[in-house]
Amino acid sequence: MSPNRRWLWVAWCVTLVMVVIGSLLPGPWMARIQTSVFPASDKLFHFTGYCLLAALPALGSRRRLEIVAFAAVAVLLGVVLEISQRLVPGRVVDLADLGANNLGVFTGAALGWLLRSIFRL
Repeated sequence: MSPNRRWLWVAWCVTLVMVVIGSLLPGPWMARIQTSVFPASDKLFHFTGYCLLAALPALGSRRRLEIVAFAAVAVLLGVVLEISQRLVPGRVVDLADLGANNLGVFTGAALGWLLRSIFRL
């Protein structure tokens, strides 16, 4: 594996851990982080995290089937984590979050595939 591809996978693993932790933090902790550290909409967090989860493998992949597989796994992860929030104090299932997740996945996969094609990665 080339060093560039290795860095893409490291970045993907870090993003995956951040998405899981961010999705399962209790409500008060998440609110504190959002208002003090990153004062932005939580839908933007959802979109960005899942966009990266789909774009990074697309950049490093050599086959379209792999891109589709990673995108499908990211969509499934979003559903599982969103449902899991029912068990986390101060968190609720939000279909708008799920929509932001899926929009991020589709955007990231398309963007990654496009950039890979343009730069011949």
